[in-house]
Amino acid sequence: MRTLLLLLFLMSFSSLLLPAQENIIVTGKILDSKTKLPLVSVNIGLKGHPYSTSSDEQGNFTFLFPDAFLNDSLFISYIGYRTFSDKLFDLDLTGGVFKLEEVPTLLDEVTILEKRLYKFEIRRLESSLKLIKGNLYVFDSEVTNKEYNQFLGYLLQSNQKSLYLKFKPDISRYEGSMLTFFKGYHLQEAKSKDAKYDTDYGDYPVVNISHEAAIAYCEWFSGLYNDTKGKKKFSTIRFRLPTVKEWQIAALGYSKFQSWNVEENMVEVRIPRYPDDEAGVKKRIIPVKGNEILYPW
Repeated sequence: MRTLLLLLFLMSFSSLLLPAQENIIVTGKILDSKTKLPLVSVNIGLKGHPYSTSSDEQGNFTFLFPDAFLNDSLFISYIGYRTFSDKLFDLDLTGGVFKLEEVPTLLDEVTILEKRLYKFEIRRLESSLKLIKGNLYVFDSEVTNKEYNQFLGYLLQSNQKSLYLKFKPDISRYEGSMLTFFKGYHLQEAKSKDAKYDTDYGDYPVVNISHEAAIAYCEWFSGLYNDTKGKKKFSTIRFRLPTVKEWQIAALGYSKFQSWNVEENMVEVRIPRYPDDEAGVKKRIIPVKGNEILYPW
């Protein structure tokens, strides 16, 4: 507490020594140029400066920064869309509408030569899907090394080595002990029945892959499921990466959520009466915002 008070004092004292600056407020709305629908959680910032904000569920944003940077450039970036950039003095700074153009992700096509999953894998896969809302499901755990290695193995077996090299985990930025660790982490090893300890990382989440590789895996996995004959729970599935809001709601783990904006939800919790209690008895409804929600894990 003593350190905190000292920092606050120094910050307050320093502000007396700085010349007065006025703030510039930029407001606007960001839309998809084709559908005219609002884009959520778009990144808005100043080039070369640590000032940024993001758009809300209606695509609206309010951006505040010192007037000393009025001659600089504003940028608007969003995954899958062409980045917008222009000088501030050329823009409408009050209520301007910015329309972003979607840029299709150009992926090297993975040729599917063998479209088959064993029935027990289908049942296991379907049992691990958890309903979020409507027709949106999420897996109960991350894609594992073992599962992703099946994709890489398929690429090799189907003579698509160039794609294998492109989509395999990239550990080139590591060195020393971290490089040694990740070499073992991504190593494909068969489990030994005689091994006393299991050092295989097959059931651990796959890491060090690119965004493009993750999309390619989803498309490959979608094709495997959809082209599998026999009894299935779903006739067609599209596996894809979640949006930020979908990921937050899935992590919240509350099936009765009211809004895709996680902080707008009221949740039912059991708060322990005493610090040593593992769980509470009485139920309470509290807002997510402003509370420290502790996950079960």
